[in-house]
This record gives sequence, structure tokens and C-alpha cells, in this order.
Amino acid sequence: MVQLGPAFESPAASRGSATRNGAAGIVMAAMMAVVALAPLAPRLPAGEALACGALGIVALAAGVLGIAGRLGPAVPPSRLVPAVAGFACLAFIAAVQALLPLPPGWAPLWDEAGAALPGAAVVPRLSFDPGATLEALLRLLAGGAAFWSALQLGRGAARARQTISALVVLAAIEAAAFLVGAHPSPTLAGAGLGGALVLVFDVMAEAGASGRSFGPALSRFVERFATDGLPTLGAILFLAASVIVEGAALGAVAAGALVTLLGLAAAPSLAVLRRRGLLALWAPLFAGALAAVGFALSNGAVSSFVRGDDPALFALLDYPLTGVGLGAIEAAMPLYRETQGSAAAPLPSALALAVGAGIPGALALGSAVLFLAGRSAVGLWRRRRNAAFPAAALGAAIAAALSPAPPLAALLGWAVLLGVGTAQSFRTREA
Repeated sequence: MVQLGPAFESPAASRGSATRNGAAGIVMAAMMAVVALAPLAPRLPAGEALACGALGIVALAAGVLGIAGRLGPAVPPSRLVPAVAGFACLAFIAAVQALLPLPPGWAPLWDEAGAALPGAAVVPRLSFDPGATLEALLRLLAGGAAFWSALQLGRGAARARQTISALVVLAAIEAAAFLVGAHPSPTLAGAGLGGALVLVFDVMAEAGASGRSFGPALSRFVERFATDGLPTLGAILFLAASVIVEGAALGAVAAGALVTLLGLAAAPSLAVLRRRGLLALWAPLFAGALAAVGFALSNGAVSSFVRGDDPALFALLDYPLTGVGLGAIEAAMPLYRETQGSAAAPLPSALALAVGAGIPGALALGSAVLFLAGRSAVGLWRRRRNAAFPAAALGAAIAAALSPAPPLAALLGWAVLLGVGTAQSFRTREA
């Protein structure tokens, strides 16, 4: 039997490939359109709810098409059972906090509020602000939908690069708007930086494979970068400048970038770059990330919590199992600030999650993220190609955990980066 090569693809195979590419393009365009509009959602009536609903539809379409093979090889849910279980557990806890009525006497603060307020009786809940908890639950589900969509889209290396490229472009546009004063915050900058590192590393990996010594490899890198890498370099400069100027997430983004760079430097499949000296080109990025992490630590991002005088710590000690409500920390803090003072800095997401959802909720989502980070580390160690994607997923997990409670757009950006990186951590025969 004669085997048909790529130039002599059968008509049936050609139609199947075109169908997959068309379906993937539509899903990716829809997902990135929602991500692009997410920074504007807080300014619109019910904007976040509409964005979350749209992402749910995209995730459903991605799941159906992925499992049906219309997006190419899919990552079946059975490969991600621990992550799905942890995510579902936190969603259940948040729903209980917001919706479950408590018997009289179980929540003295609610009873006091009900006695002081006229009108209908107040029904106590576990959450200090059930409305805020429902909004946080909606954002959590939207992040899960973005992760799932990116996971299905990211199985093919070419499509993964397209998704990351779109994320970098959106983040750079938002960063430029922030720097000129046309936008309040660079919410996508952290995830965009992680994606830009992937794109730059692609050029470097090709250069390392093209020469037998540092000189030819460096020459090839400069040649490729001059033609394909300059837009990415411009995006990196815009994104880094916006993160530095905004300042709130500087330490978290720098820590994520540092983890990504360390992962790339240690990956076994990238030994060729070490042998040919190309990793020396990472030195300025290493130095910048280390300096930013040191600066953030010296400014006490979590110092008050560590010292034990942060009001949020007392809230955690009072409600270690039930929490004050996912997304409801601000509603609880006035009760503690009167006696304990104000917090020195916003809490990292991981600590805020423990205060809001309780220690069980934090452990649930933490176990899910740790599983995905471990899966990415395995992919980084075992993959022979495209190791930059799992490294970026590791960095995304670290940065998302350390950054102050992210708005919807930032959460979606981290979820897309984590989803694509997790998808690329599976080898073809593992999916």
C-alpha cells in the first residue's frame, strides 16, 4: 500500500483537517474575544455576569468538540480527576456559604444585624456578604471555563502558540492603554509576560538546534529575532513597564517569571542550549526577576500577616473551617479593623482564599493547582519539544497564588496560560 505524504493528502483527510482547524479557530476566537472584553466588564451593567456566561458556552463547545475529536487530540477529564475534584469542592463550599440558611443562634452577628434592621427578618448565612460570594463563585467558574477551553485548544503545538500569541497581543494593547492613562489597570500583563517568554524561547530553541557552537547559534538567534522577535520584545517592554508602574502585582509576576526561567534552564530537553551558551541570554531577565522579587519582599507584601497583626489573620482564627465567605473579606474586615488596625498590604490570593473559604476551601483549590503544577513539572522534565509551555504553566500557578485577589480579566489570563501549559505537558500517547 502506498502511504500518502503531506503533499498527497486524501480528500477525506483534507476535509477532516479543515473541519478541525475551522472549529478550533472559532472556539479560540470566541474565547479570546471574551478575554479581550473582560477588562471592560466591571464598567458595564452585568458585564462580569455576561462574560462568565459567554465563557461557559465556549467551554461547553470546547469540551464537546474536543471529546468528539473535532479539535484534534483532546485531554480527557479522567487525566485531571484530582484537579477537577478540588475545583468542584471549592465551588460547592462557596455555594453553601452564600445560599445555605443557618438556624437561629448559629451566627450571632447576623442575629444582631437582623434585630437592628427594620423590615423583613434577616436570614443568616455563612458568608458575611452572600452577594459578593456569589460574584466570586461566578468568577471562579469563569476561570475554570477558560482553563478548560485552553486545555482543549492547547493540545496541538501550533494552536497553542496561536492562543499564547493572541494573549500576548491583548495584554500588550491593554498595557499600552494603561501607560497612556486610558485604562485603570494592566490586568492581563502578568499572564502576557509569561506568554511572551514562551514566544521568545521558541526562537532561542530553534537557534540552539541550528548551530554546533555559541557563535553560529547566537547568529541564528539574532537573525530570527530581528525578523520574528522584535514585536515580542516590544510587548515584553510594554508589559514589564506596566507591571512596574502599577506595582500591586510586581512581586507575584516576578516570582512567576523567575519560576518559568528556572524551569527552562533546568529542563533536560534543553541541554543543547546550555551546551551552546545561549542560556546566558537569559541573564538580564533572571537579574530583573530576582530584583523585583527582592523589592516586593522588602516592602512587606505579607509582613503584617506573618507578624500576626493583620486583621485578616484574626478573621481566619475566628472562622478557620467556614471562612468569612469567598470574596467577602472586605465585608468582614470593618469588624476587625476597629480593634486590630488596618492591613499593611493586600493579601496574596492563597491567604485571601484561606480567610474567605476557610482552610478546607483553600486546601481544595490548592490541591487542584498543585496537581496541575506537578503535571506541568512532569511535562517539563519529560517532553522533548515545546518545554516552554509547561514552564509557563508553572510560573502562572505561582504568580496567581501570590498576586492580590485578581480581577476577572487577570484570572482569565492566568487560566488560559495554565490551560495551554497543562495541555502541552501531556505527550501524545498520554492524552
